[in-house]
Amino acid sequence: TGITLCVIVCMKFKGGAWVAILCISALLFLMSRIKKHYREVSADLAVSDEEAIRLTARERNGKVILPVQSVSRSFIKTVNFARSCGFEDIELYHVCADEKEALALKAQLAQIGVDMPFVYDVTYYRNFSEVLYNHVTSCADRLDGGETLIVMLGALVVTNPFKKILHNGTTQRLTRKLERNKKVAVFTVPYVI
Repeated sequence: TGITLCVIVCMKFKGGAWVAILCISALLFLMSRIKKHYREVSADLAVSDEEAIRLTARERNGKVILPVQSVSRSFIKTVNFARSCGFEDIELYHVCADEKEALALKAQLAQIGVDMPFVYDVTYYRNFSEVLYNHVTSCADRLDGGETLIVMLGALVVTNPFKKILHNGTTQRLTRKLERNKKVAVFTVPYVI
C-alpha cells in the first residue's frame, strides 16, 4: 500500500497531488498539537491520592473578597449569596478616589447591619479595576499551597440589547483577568435589570 501511494504521488504530483499532501500534512500537524494540548491538560488536572486527601481534608471555608462600590440591590444580593454559602471570612473591598468616600460607605454599611471587615484603597487615576486586581493578586500570593481565594462580583445583566451598549462590561473583563490565576476562584452573582 505504501509503495502504491508513493508511485501515485510521484506520477500525479504536478497534476495536483501536492495539494493533498500539503493538506494531509497540515491536518496531521494540527491533530498532533491538539493531542499534545489534551495531554498537558490531563497532566495538569491529575492529582495523586495523597494530594487529593490533603486538599479535600483542609478547612472548606476560605477567604472571600467582595468588591463594593456602593450599597445597591446588586451588592445586597451578592452579600446575601456569600452568607448563604456559609462563608465566614468575607472582606468587603472598596476602591475610591478619596478617603471621605470610603469612610462614608463604611458608615452606611454599618448602619444597614453589614458587619464585615472593610478594606479600601485610594487611587486618583480612576483605575479601579487595576487596583482591585492587584489587591486580589497580593492576597492570593499570601495563601498556602492548596488554598483558594474566592472573589464574588456582582454583575449587571442587561436584557435589552439597546441598553447593553450603555454598560461597559467591567465585571466580565475583570472576571476573565482573575480567572487566569490558579489560586483565585471567581463567582459572579447576576442581577438582572
